[in-house]
Amino acid sequence: MMRFAALTPILICTALLASLAQAEGFAVDDLRTVPVDASILTNGTFVAEATAPNRITFACLDCGTFAGIDVRIGRQDDGTEERMRAGLTTIDDIRAMCQANDPSCQLDGITSGRAIGWITTYDGSVTGSTALLFLDGDLLTIRSIADDVATARANGDAVRAALAPAIIGAN
Repeated sequence: MMRFAALTPILICTALLASLAQAEGFAVDDLRTVPVDASILTNGTFVAEATAPNRITFACLDCGTFAGIDVRIGRQDDGTEERMRAGLTTIDDIRAMCQANDPSCQLDGITSGRAIGWITTYDGSVTGSTALLFLDGDLLTIRSIADDVATARANGDAVRAALAPAIIGAN
């Protein structure tokens, strides 16, 4: 019995360290529970549906060409977030990679609550805007496609402003 008593402080310290290392992640892990109001998009008549626990899709019913926004949550624990938070990978580094891939790529850093990431706009084989937000290994992706970059960015920004705080959490 005495041997177990001597191990108690070690076990408590180990448990505390393990709980500190555990990812907190987003406030929501099922997008079907997030209230969605498609009227936030004002340049057409949009409908929105949570088509899976990790996906909400917006589609324009009366736009002249296809316009849609895809919202997804998932995991990305490859070290990207940690390198960004540590300053080992900067927004300038990510921008350079994006522009090497597609010269039309524009990229800016963004935050939402404690999440960090970036937003791109591009006008290559697809015209769109994509926001990526990382928090404790969780990834929120908001991809907007439209006929022109300005519309794609405006639609993506509207959806991000409306949904990201609810998905990510305030702090």
